[in-house]
Amino acid sequence: MDKIKINSVTACSAVGFGKTATGASYPTIYIWGTISGVEGLYRSTNQGVSWTRINDDAHEWGGPGNGQFVVGDMNTYGRVYMSTAGRGIVYIESGSIAGANGALTNIIPQPDVPVLKVSAYPNPVTSELTVQLTEELKGGKIYLFNSAGQIVFAGKATNTLLTIDMTNMPADVYVLKIVAGTKSLAQKIVRK
Repeated sequence: MDKIKINSVTACSAVGFGKTATGASYPTIYIWGTISGVEGLYRSTNQGVSWTRINDDAHEWGGPGNGQFVVGDMNTYGRVYMSTAGRGIVYIESGSIAGANGALTNIIPQPDVPVLKVSAYPNPVTSELTVQLTEELKGGKIYLFNSAGQIVFAGKATNTLLTIDMTNMPADVYVLKIVAGTKSLAQKIVRK
């Protein structure tokens, strides 16, 4: 994998990947960071060469808070999920770059959605990841995505406790996603 130095980003506290934009050959990158002195939620469809801010000053939610995650949707281009400072999880659908010129088209905070919890440990993980789910997520589908947006594990939660063997997976930042009906949850997992 080629390493690319990105000079335009001066600070970054959360990184995620999402569905590839039409015509692009690389997954969309989302960050909570600072570009040109402006902190916010940004998207790049060209490996970090250029960035589009997809939130505005009225919709910062205190940044990604203690959750420290930004996760792009792998099925819907332009949709990104972000943890917040005390306001739950928000998602933004920013539409296409050409159609919306990068402008914010839809911000939907979800403060009244029941809290779904997953406990994944140890995190960082070196071999086996244990995942503890709430009853609402039992029976759901479980996915583990690598930083390139590829599914490296897929399964079904037949119980509220399961393990994922990550022994042969390379050191990387992964996204654990659980989908149960209309409910879904994502969590960042670090493999040492």
